[in-house]
Order: sequence, then structure tokens, then C-alpha cells
Amino acid sequence: MRGFGLFLLASAPVVFGADRTTVTKYIPAPTGPWTETLAINLDYPYGAQPADPVAFSAADGLAFQAGDVLTIQYDSGLWCAGTYVSPTTCVDGNGYRNYAPIDDHPLGTSAVYAPSKYMGASAYPVYLMQLVGTFADARGQIVGVPFKVGNGPINVTIPAGAVRLQLGANLYDYTSARDYYTVLKASVSGTTLKSAGTMAHLAVGGSWKTTIVLQNSSARQAQAQLNFFDDGGNAVAVPVSFPPALPSSAAAMSTVSRTMAAGAALTIVCGGVEGQAQLTGWSQLITDGSVSGFAIFGSKSGTWDQEAVVPLETRNANSYILWFDTTGSMVVGVAVANTTAQPVTVDATIRDEGGQVVGTGQVPLAAQGHSAFDLAARMPQAAQRRGTVEFHTAATGQITVLGFRFNPLAFTTIPVMTK
Repeated sequence: MRGFGLFLLASAPVVFGADRTTVTKYIPAPTGPWTETLAINLDYPYGAQPADPVAFSAADGLAFQAGDVLTIQYDSGLWCAGTYVSPTTCVDGNGYRNYAPIDDHPLGTSAVYAPSKYMGASAYPVYLMQLVGTFADARGQIVGVPFKVGNGPINVTIPAGAVRLQLGANLYDYTSARDYYTVLKASVSGTTLKSAGTMAHLAVGGSWKTTIVLQNSSARQAQAQLNFFDDGGNAVAVPVSFPPALPSSAAAMSTVSRTMAAGAALTIVCGGVEGQAQLTGWSQLITDGSVSGFAIFGSKSGTWDQEAVVPLETRNANSYILWFDTTGSMVVGVAVANTTAQPVTVDATIRDEGGQVVGTGQVPLAAQGHSAFDLAARMPQAAQRRGTVEFHTAATGQITVLGFRFNPLAFTTIPVMTK
């Protein structure tokens, strides 16, 4: 069967909601609102060097489209400064009201508090240790200018070129906040990325290479994100390259996120490097637009190259029926993934060609977990037989399934039906 256990599955384990999602994170006091160590941001220097900002992006399920509106809200927590801390030196997202006066601006004469010094006059007053934000592009360069958040909520529009929102403290000496502090909790709400369907295998390593092709069929740009997970549901880095770059230039990524222009296509090559270690798991495609696609599974044995194509699965069901034929030298492989955030047990019912039940089995899966196996080896009742096997989980569950059919020389995919 030539490495059938090597599969990575595309699916949708997270239900984000119909239109918007809310992401909550904690923001320590020594955190600045941009990465000061990048030379491209030296127009916005700090005093004492802070920690990197806390970022919100498509990796959190936010669509992050230019022109979309984000709502930023301080939820709870306090920032404290200095070694000797008292209740009067701990502040919320609005900061110290008696600092950073209105003339603290490049043309002003007051003490320099970064980053408020670099914010537009319309943003004032901006106070010391107030919660502030920036937008940044893929290189970390600031897009636009810093802005105050405070206790919010405030609505901000994502500018062109921005791929993440960054939150941090307005402070001139971040060292003073490192001795003792609590954290702020802040929430960001925006347009959600939604499931675009499932792909029941992505074979990576050994003799296998999988090329994923995504297509934006709409008349507007769309955000597309592909996430990779291992059998246990944990994020896993997959070697990825983008033609015309060769697979030898692949970089390990657990998430591929791209803004796709209207009508655009994106080709993602996973694997293809000789001697590469095998990976087993699954992946999900989510988008805020009309992005779909397919996978091209490639296997190479000596000079013999084969390919099979399968489209994304979009039915998001809890029950699938797979035809199988394990007679003679035929082998059927199955991949099953749990596309929810809760563990599930998948029940299997094996029937012969006449519809009679001849056996049962179970496939336990972790939250967002995956399993790939030889059907007859896992469930001997299916050996040397033609028939169907139904994979079913509870009504509250959601799975995705795909079959592969192998003879000694070749393979093809087997589509599944929903019940």
C-alpha cells in the first residue's frame, strides 16, 4: 500500500459563527505596540526596550480584510509600574491621567513618552501606560500611525497592507514595569473566517507529495488560511513551497495565510524533498470569501510517478459511507478526522454488497484529531470482500472521510457518500 499511513487531512474543526468572531488575549505591562528591534520601525523608537507586541491576525480566525472594522475592548486587569507597587500605581487601559499631556507631540515640549509622541494630535490626550495599538504589514512595518485604545470599545478600520493588529502599553521606560505587574485582558472582534470544506488526505514525506490548489472564485479579494494539525490535534509544521520555487526551498509552516485577489489561484506544494521525514495529521481551510480548491496526491516509486486529484469536501456531515473492494491484492486505506474541538468516537458499520451487516468497529479520535489506516487490517471483517463501510459519530459531532484504493502498481481515490 506504499505508506498509506502517511496522511494529512483538511477539515474545519472550529465553528467561528455566522459573521463575526471575538478573540481575547492578555497583554503584559512591558509589551510595546510594535517590534522596536526591526530597523524598519526606527522612526518610532522606544526608551527602554519593551517586549514584542501582542498580535491579532488571521491566525486567530479574524478575516483581516482591508476596509473591515475591528472592535477593540479592554476587558479587565491592571498594569503596574515600578518596584514598589501600591493600588495607586496600578492602572487600567486608560493609563495615568496625570501624565502624557496634550502637547506631548513631535512639535511639543513635554517629556517624551513613546509611542504617544508619534500619534496624531487628534488622538490626544494619550496617557502614560494607556493601551494603544498599531497595524503592521507582513514584515512588521507599521501601517498608518499608532492610535490609543484605552478602555474602549473603539472601532478601527483595517488599512490596506495590514496583516495584523498589535497592542501594547504607551510607556517611556518599560523596565519599570517588569518588576511587578498584572496583565490587561483585551478582546478584538471582527469579521470571521469560515470553513471552506475538508480534504481527507494530505500525504507528506517518504514517497508522497501533495499539491494543494486554492481558487478565489468571487469578484472580491478574500483571505484564505490553511492550518496543519497532527494526529493528536496539535499544530504541526509542514514543509511548504510555492511554485515556481522548488520543494528544496520549502519552509516549515503550521499555517499558510494569504490574501487572494479576485479570480486568483494559489498553489501550495507540501513535501517533495527526497529523504524528508513522514508526517501524519490533517489540515483545515478557512476563508472569509469564496475560496475552494482541490489536492493533487503524488507518489513516486523509482521512475514510476502517479497522481490522483480530489476536491475539497464541503458537506460537513457526521456520517459518511465508503465503498470498498479488498479482494485479491487490492488494499483500501481510510483517513478519518474529527473536525470539532471535542474528542469523539467514530463507529464503523461494515456491510456486504447485499447490504447485510458483517462487522463493526470503532475509531477513537482526539479533539481535532486524525487517524489513517488499512481498512482490512484495522477491521478484519472487511478483508477479501466488497461492500460498504459507514463511519458515523454523534449528531453533535462532525467528521470527514476519504478512501484510497491500491493495487500493487497504482492507486486512486475513493469518494464518499453522506447518509
